[in-house]
Amino acid sequence: LSDRLADLGLGVPTTAQCHSFEAVGALIRENEEAQEALIKRPPNMGIIVTGEPGSGKTLAYMAPLLTALSESLGARQKMRGKRVEDLEDEVDDWLARMKVVSSPSLVGGDRTQAGRSDLVGREGVVDAEVTAGDEKEGAVAAPNLGRSGTDTRSPLAIVVVPSRELGVQTALEIYKFVGGNTRRELGKPGDRTNSLRYKGPRGVRIAGILTDQELEDRRLLPIDVDLLVVTPEYLNELVAAGDIDHSVARAVVVDEADVTLGSIADDAVEKIWTKAGQRTFSFVTFLVGASVTAELAAHAADRNILPPNASYVATEVTYERVLAAAAPTTDSLRLRLDPGLVHRALLAPADAAMLRLTRMLQAELLAHDADPPAGGGRPRVVVFFPDEATAARALTLMRDALWGEHKVCALLPNTGKTPVDIMEQFRYGATSVMCATPSSVRGLDFPGVTHVYTLFLPVDSTEYLHLAGRVGRIGQAGSGAGNGGIVTSILEQEKLDEFRDMATNLGFQYTEVDYEGTYAPTAVYGAGDVGAEGGLDDVRKYLEDLALLTGGDS
Repeated sequence: LSDRLADLGLGVPTTAQCHSFEAVGALIRENEEAQEALIKRPPNMGIIVTGEPGSGKTLAYMAPLLTALSESLGARQKMRGKRVEDLEDEVDDWLARMKVVSSPSLVGGDRTQAGRSDLVGREGVVDAEVTAGDEKEGAVAAPNLGRSGTDTRSPLAIVVVPSRELGVQTALEIYKFVGGNTRRELGKPGDRTNSLRYKGPRGVRIAGILTDQELEDRRLLPIDVDLLVVTPEYLNELVAAGDIDHSVARAVVVDEADVTLGSIADDAVEKIWTKAGQRTFSFVTFLVGASVTAELAAHAADRNILPPNASYVATEVTYERVLAAAAPTTDSLRLRLDPGLVHRALLAPADAAMLRLTRMLQAELLAHDADPPAGGGRPRVVVFFPDEATAARALTLMRDALWGEHKVCALLPNTGKTPVDIMEQFRYGATSVMCATPSSVRGLDFPGVTHVYTLFLPVDSTEYLHLAGRVGRIGQAGSGAGNGGIVTSILEQEKLDEFRDMATNLGFQYTEVDYEGTYAPTAVYGAGDVGAEGGLDDVRKYLEDLALLTGGDS
C-alpha cells in the first residue's frame, strides 16, 4: 500500500493522516495489552477523523483500513480462485451505472500481499511486512480486524456517504488504492500508476449502491463484494431486507458524519453497531468530516456507534483519546479553516449580484492572461447558490455572459442531468466554472480550484467552512497564510453584520471589495472609445451584459 500511494503521488502523509495512523496504532496496542493482562474488553474501536476541508481525511481512514483488511482481502482472492474476473483496467461503463467492479486481477501463485509500509515512519504505527499466510509480530494487518471467514460473501467494510456524487468519488479513490486506474488516468506501460506495479491483494470487489436502480440490482451484493459504498437511505433498506451480513463486517466509515449519521435508522444501528459487541473479532468505526462536533461524538456514543472506552480523535493538530461519552476533546473537535485562504466580502443589491459576479470573473481572467502565474493554470471557479432552481437560472445567464471566456456547468443532483458526468468533466478540466449548491458538492475534491463565490449568506459557520473548503486542498495553493485560494461572499448590506459574526466564530479576517474602484466597466470592457480598435465590440458587450444580467435596471 505504501508503494502504491507513492506511485499515486501520495507517499508523504499529511499531519491529519499521521495522527489517524497514530490513533489506530494506539488502539491496537491498548487492545493487545488488555489481552496480555487477561482483561476482557469489547473488541469495538472508534476513530474520529476531523480537520479542515482538504486535509486528506479520506486517506487518513482508508490507509489504515486497507492495511488492516489486507490479509482478509488476500484470503478472499485465493478463495475466489478461478471465479476472479480478469477485468480490463477501466471503469467508464461502471461510472454510467455502478454495479460491482474489481481491481485488476492476475492469475498466479502466492504473492506478497503487502510490502513494507512506512507511511508514518514511527515505530509500531503502520510499519509492517506481511506475507501471504505469514503473520509477523507487531504487524498492523488482518489479525487486528479478524480474518475473512470461510467464504467471500458480504462486505468486509462499508463506507456511508451523504450523496451519490461523493459515493462515486470515494469508490474511485478506493479503486485506485487497490491497483485500479480510470481510463482518463491510464498512462504508458512504464507509468508508475500502472496496475502491473501494484503488489497488494488483487480482484478487490467494490460495489456502490447509490441509486434506486442499483438498489434493485442488489442481488449481486451478497455474492462477491469486499467494500460497499452506500448512502444512508439505501443502507437502511439493505439492512432491513437482510441483504448485508453484518456479522462479517470489520469496519464502517461514516463520511461527512454531521449530515450522514442522523439518517442511519435505529434498526441499522442495532444490527451493525450494537451487535458488534457480540463479535469475536475487532470492529472499527470511523466518523469522518470537517465539522464533527463534540455534541455529535457524544450522540454517536449514546447510540453505541462510537465506543467511549476505546475511541480516539485524530486531527491535523494532534490525536487524543475520547475519555467519556459526554466529554470528548472539545478543543480537538472545533471547526478549522485553512489559514492560507483569502476571504473577501462584496456588497451588492440583489438585482446587481449576477452582474458583479460576472465582471469579477472576467476581470480576474484578464489579469491572469496578462500576467500568468508561474506554474499556475487558468482560474477554476465554484459558484454557490442557495438552491438548485437559482443555480439553474444562473447557469443560462453565465453561459451567455462568459461565452468564449469560461466553460460553465452546473452540478444539480436533484434536478439536473447526468450529475456524475458533470462532476467528472469539471474534475478533469473540461469546464472551468461550476454552479452548485451547498449540498451538491459536500465532501467532493476538485483539483486546482482557485476561487469560490457565494451569492448568499451561508446558514451558519459550518456551511461556510464547507463552501470555502473547495479551495486550499491538498496539493493546491493555500499552505501559507495569504497565499491560498480566494473565497468571495457577495452579500446585501443588511447581511454584513451576520457575516462579521461568522468570520469571528471561524477566526478569519476578510477585506471588503472596492467594486467601483477595482471592477469598474473600463477594467473589463475597455475605455469605451468606439473609435478605437475593438472599441465598438467592447461597448456592445457591456450593454449586452447589462441587459442580460440586470434586466437593464443597473
